[in-house]
Amino acid sequence: MKSKTREQVLSIRILDQMLENATFDHHAPDEKVRPNVDSFSYFNCQCIINGMTFNAIITTKRTMPYGDKYYHHYLENIKIKPCSGTAPTITG
Repeated sequence: MKSKTREQVLSIRILDQMLENATFDHHAPDEKVRPNVDSFSYFNCQCIINGMTFNAIITTKRTMPYGDKYYHHYLENIKIKPCSGTAPTITG
């Protein structure tokens, strides 16, 4: 799979931390009405990669036989710095 930025690739290293620290945003139905796909859930997590702050948008997919599973994530740039040191950090 192609990735748009180096930071997106590096974010894989902290994916487990992002999944643990993410906060729920919303649910959405499967608009393509695929068999065995019930819905999608979206989560947010701030992270710092190479000194830049990002909001990670994480998507999970609920399937009939397997329940909720990680589907994908992407990073949105954030211009302000976080006020606490709790965001997952990576330098690379």
